[in-house]
Amino acid sequence: MKSSQELVVGQVYTRAELKALFGIADASINNGIFRPKGHDSIWLFVTKDKTSDRTQYQDLLEGDTLTMEGQTSGRTDHWLTNHVSTGYELLLFYRESKVQYPGAGFVYEGVFDYQGHAGSQPATFTLKRHTTQVSAPDNAQWRLVADAVSELGGIAAPLQVLQHVRRRLPDIGEATVRADLAAMAVNSPARTSYGSNFAARRTDQGHPWDRLFRVGSGPGVQFEVYDPLEHGVWEIYPDASATSSSGMMVRRISDPVAEAVEAISEVEEGAGAFDAHSVDDARSRVFAAIVRRRGQRSFREALLKAYSGACAITGCTIPAILEAAHVHPYKGDHTNVVSNGLLLRADIHTLFDLGLIAVEAQTLIVRVAPSLAGTEYAALDGGALRPTADASQRVSAGALEWHRSRCDW
Repeated sequence: MKSSQELVVGQVYTRAELKALFGIADASINNGIFRPKGHDSIWLFVTKDKTSDRTQYQDLLEGDTLTMEGQTSGRTDHWLTNHVSTGYELLLFYRESKVQYPGAGFVYEGVFDYQGHAGSQPATFTLKRHTTQVSAPDNAQWRLVADAVSELGGIAAPLQVLQHVRRRLPDIGEATVRADLAAMAVNSPARTSYGSNFAARRTDQGHPWDRLFRVGSGPGVQFEVYDPLEHGVWEIYPDASATSSSGMMVRRISDPVAEAVEAISEVEEGAGAFDAHSVDDARSRVFAAIVRRRGQRSFREALLKAYSGACAITGCTIPAILEAAHVHPYKGDHTNVVSNGLLLRADIHTLFDLGLIAVEAQTLIVRVAPSLAGTEYAALDGGALRPTADASQRVSAGALEWHRSRCDW
């Protein structure tokens, strides 16, 4: 069995995590060259800059080429030179220094092939990255991380995912879980640092790593199950300004909200020319639309009371144009709670739903999209959200973070 089938290129692994993943009890995993029992694999643990107490082997990974020195005794040199004839694969775990990753982890660089060597005790080997890498199986570690989000209700914080996955992999580290989450989140800029995301693609092409969507950032970050109908289609694309080693970046290429508005507009425009005889029916439709727009009566009344009858952003106190806005989209009565709503003037409600106005979760400062610069709405940027009459009715920071994460600016 090839152990590469259970590993993900670009993933950070500590030795403890590898021991848990493969059921290894052998202490020799701490050596620079290790052959796990039951697998036709040879693991190379390579650190470029060694600590002073270690033998100062000269090792360097440049692109797809690894130059490394073997052991001074030369006892394992034949593992490298004969790996093809013996049927063993060479797997590289690499780091710049011992402290580069939490838990003294290594980045799994994938399968390498022996090219040649010079000298002896120690010999200097040249290895090249294998042109095709084996994909991880259905029970791979990253799948457990993605499945954990689903099993936790569709949205979860990294620590919740960590605790859930540890039921299967007790020694998995927090850094590994966070890296998996970032790699699978379609809107995470960091995902292009991981091997499976080095090639350009769209998230509507069925790639198994397009599983999650990042909500918020920093300490309050969460990850939810990716839904292209809600989150839009994203793509990984090459960009000369990219800072990642892969030269790739991420961007959204479809906006479900904008597309829905356009579709509704087309339906309305296709309803036909003005007919004086249908004025009464049209008036009824307008009233019905206003009622729907204002929101469920009890929800709107609760928000009117919470915000003392004034728009939470503009301070407008004209009841006829104040609407109950959901911060997190309406998905049933359980979302009709004051902490998931804002009382907004009709036009502000529209801009809020379109992601052109947002509120910072921690400071409750209003932010306006750059595309509205030069309009009357630009003056709202930097203003404070109106407080609720009762502190317990304050809008949820998590909901605001969720909404803000969907704004592209």
